[in-house]
Amino acid sequence: MLRSLVGSEMCIRDRALPSLLLNFAVALAVIATNKYTLRGFPFPLTLVSIHYGFALACFRLFRTLGVLPPVQKGLRSRRTMAILGVSVGLQNGLSSASLAYNSTSVFQLTKLLATPSVVLVEYCLYEHRISPSRVLALAISTIAVGVVTWTSLTNQQSGSVAGVLCALSWVAFATANKISYSSIQQAELRASSAPLWQISIDFIGDTLMTSLASTALLALLVEFGTIVSARSERTETAAPFVALAQLLVSAVLALGIQFTSAFVLGATSATSHNVLGQLKSVAVLLIGWALFGEESSQLQVLSGVVSLGGIGLYTYLTASEKISQVAGSSHSMIGSPESPNTS
Repeated sequence: MLRSLVGSEMCIRDRALPSLLLNFAVALAVIATNKYTLRGFPFPLTLVSIHYGFALACFRLFRTLGVLPPVQKGLRSRRTMAILGVSVGLQNGLSSASLAYNSTSVFQLTKLLATPSVVLVEYCLYEHRISPSRVLALAISTIAVGVVTWTSLTNQQSGSVAGVLCALSWVAFATANKISYSSIQQAELRASSAPLWQISIDFIGDTLMTSLASTALLALLVEFGTIVSARSERTETAAPFVALAQLLVSAVLALGIQFTSAFVLGATSATSHNVLGQLKSVAVLLIGWALFGEESSQLQVLSGVVSLGGIGLYTYLTASEKISQVAGSSHSMIGSPESPNTS
């Protein structure tokens, strides 16, 4: 028993670093590629619809070829997954619109608001409480993100009212989706013997169709007329091969981020996933400055550093409290005379 546990733990550690590095590289590549693509193809909802269509076709192909394991029959109802799929589609559409209308720094830093939003909603709905030190860390990060967002409105090169509204709307959808997915995931883990990465893959596959339908419908209503008029008024068109290649690369990277995120969850802990997200934020800020020539004021840079530091402190405090709880429970089990010797 002990040898099998040690062996599985070593296997997980062997897969953790490659999974983290691959997810980190793909996440940065998809943000940079989408930002570049949206400059020549300013239709974020259509771009996300292309991503979902490509992902759905690949999932169907992978299932047919046996590359992906069979879908686990869990507790997910079709109605629940359909509603969640629509919500996830709208979330990703708003994320793409935020990237199109904002600078990469505003786009990435506003995403940090999802963590305090989740904590606040869980407190209101389920009375989940956290320590005062974690509340302070989240408050510092939230205020700093607010400063970055407000200063971006005064600088037309880094943000706009439409961009900020898209970013804040993304936070609302992301909060609802994170809480819903977490409850579904916990129920699946209790009822199924499937690993976490497979549950994540099945979840993605179950929501692709409705996500595609919601984003495609929005793209048809909002962007189709603009695309047609821009196409008819254009006298000199760019090379269609180059445009199609950009869209294909963007779709492949978007599919890659889905798979690598699932593998990271299966090979590491949730804390490692959160820390990786914060490292992505730092790298995205550097990409915006190095690749796209985005300039930020000293106040924005300082606020960005403070917001990242606040989320980093929150992650550290969360991990420390969990370690203390596990250590306390293990000590109580060792000290209990009723606990059997399993060594």
